[in-house]
Amino acid sequence: MANSYYERAAAFFSRTSAKAIDVRNELDAISTGFGLLPTPRNDGEGFEAPIAVGEATETYHAATKDQLDTLIGSNTQNKTDSETARNAAQSARAVSYTHLTLPTKRIV
Repeated sequence: MANSYYERAAAFFSRTSAKAIDVRNELDAISTGFGLLPTPRNDGEGFEAPIAVGEATETYHAATKDQLDTLIGSNTQNKTDSETARNAAQSARAVSYTHLTLPTKRIV
């Protein structure tokens, strides 16, 4: 299977002899492909350099940092907006209760 790391150069058939140069070239191609992979960190937590991830278009795709920042930012804004609306509603209720006076009839 061809990909950006390795593409098979020779086919080896069972019960036949393989030429040393073909085997050597195939192993060199595999080694080169491994050299293109990102270098893992020594602590086992990710890689030494950032890995570019394309935009997520399906639910099972990895999200980019920009997509996460946008989502977190919109959630933060929604929380702020809901707190502002709640505070405004509480203030409106407080004002309406303090101005609500029932007329009282004096009994003489």
